[in-house]
Amino acid sequence: MDFDQELSIAIKSGARVISVNSPERNTFYQRLGKFVLEESEKNGETERIVFVSTNQKLQYFDWDMEELRDLSQSENQASSRIATQLDSSKFSHKTISAYRSLKPPGIKTCMVIEDAKYQLGDKDVFLELRSFTDPKQNPYKDRVIFLLSESRLELEELVNEVIELKIGYPNKEELEENIMFSIAELGMNPGDITGDISKLVEAARGLTLVDTENTIKQAAVRNKMKLPVGSENEIMASKKKIIATQGTLEFIESPVSKDDVGGLDILMDWLEKRANLLGKRPVERNIPSPKGVLFIGVPGSGKSLTAKVVSTIFSRPLIRFDVAACYGGYVGESEESLRKSLDIAEAVSPCVLWIDELDKALAGGASGGGDSGVSARVFGSLLTWMSEKSSDVFIVATANNIDSILKTNPELFRKGRFDQIFFLDYPSPEVREEIFRIHLQKLAKHAETGEVMKDSINIELLDLEELASKTNNWTGSEIEYAVIGALISAYAQGDQVVRQEDLLEYIENNPSEFSRMSSTDSDGDNASQTRSGLERMRKMALKVGISASSD
Repeated sequence: MDFDQELSIAIKSGARVISVNSPERNTFYQRLGKFVLEESEKNGETERIVFVSTNQKLQYFDWDMEELRDLSQSENQASSRIATQLDSSKFSHKTISAYRSLKPPGIKTCMVIEDAKYQLGDKDVFLELRSFTDPKQNPYKDRVIFLLSESRLELEELVNEVIELKIGYPNKEELEENIMFSIAELGMNPGDITGDISKLVEAARGLTLVDTENTIKQAAVRNKMKLPVGSENEIMASKKKIIATQGTLEFIESPVSKDDVGGLDILMDWLEKRANLLGKRPVERNIPSPKGVLFIGVPGSGKSLTAKVVSTIFSRPLIRFDVAACYGGYVGESEESLRKSLDIAEAVSPCVLWIDELDKALAGGASGGGDSGVSARVFGSLLTWMSEKSSDVFIVATANNIDSILKTNPELFRKGRFDQIFFLDYPSPEVREEIFRIHLQKLAKHAETGEVMKDSINIELLDLEELASKTNNWTGSEIEYAVIGALISAYAQGDQVVRQEDLLEYIENNPSEFSRMSSTDSDGDNASQTRSGLERMRKMALKVGISASSD
């Protein structure tokens, strides 16, 4: 059901206070205006008068002029008569009281309280709203109060008396209409868009109409009143900056090919099969779109790299979601930040939403973590969204400490949250050899031309099998830095070609994280504890998921 229908039902059913959560203030007035006009035409009545509290002043909305005007400027006798009963010089709780106690003016009215989040902080305003919703204190059904806010309101005791409605981010049709309106305001014609309009619309998804208008106009001015091929890249660049200001979302622009990952054959095969489910035919066959995966593994095992590979395989933008950045110091701020971030992700969809180090971000989620239950509420909201989301957002979550997740957030592993859970283990000797080859081949290419420089790295002169045998329990990232370290050493020795000795020397002098963690102390306990800890992680991960590799 769309907003127009919900609005009509709410008012006709006798709602006295309606909370509207929307980043699109102008869209709300357009929708309300549409309802007012249709209602008056259908019932043969005079149009509703819409009063607006903005900047602490009470005004009314002139539908003909499409602007706010002072009540003293009204030429309508009914609104002038009402103005004498309301204190229009400054909005306060007395304004609501006066509006509730109006003598029946013989005309239906609405009052919009803009930026209601800040207005409700006044105790007297809150209590007057409570009285307004009470049929015993307010018997009139010809007046409605709208609480307009960009973020969802914490209604507390009013939650059962207030109907909540929401206008989300604009859809494709609204964005295209807004783009055409924006170029018309600049004096341009549709023919001045020589690029693909559908690509412009796609690039603008996730922006408000105001932000879209601004970015489109700026792009047109920069291109001398044209929107040529490639203008969508300018829109996308602006969108990334705008979304980054939220502090929780970041577009990741680092395409990683499947060939850049060593091993993980089971995981890669699983992803390839799911990528084939993103077309139209699977929908016709009632095959649901994939929801997401959770990667569990030791640090450096390739979880973050694989998240980027998912974006490449699925041909979707990758957005990194920092859940920890949602937490704020004010009541309700954390939950609202989470909701807004997820709303943007849904507006940008189809996309891949990467939640890195989920175990740290939601530490204490089940118990509240000593933060008055904020973590628990954020965690609960995220879980609910993951289970119930209908948007085409594929989630890639990564975690290191499965033990803490099972203790505090076991709900995360229930079916419906993720399609599959994968454990990324230390690579086998064969996979380590492959990883060495991947990084050696990549670093052997000229930075500008891409040509292979055998005077820098000549893989034919290296024994990769020996290198793999010397790096037991090394992660892929540690192997990468071994290659980089050897390359630096060879250059320091007179810009020489990388030798086997350079790599072996780095391996010998730079023990892996596993080796450092398992180095024995005076009691000789560390090694056994580290190995038993790894084995425990492996067993627990494979209990709730499957291995990402066949070896």
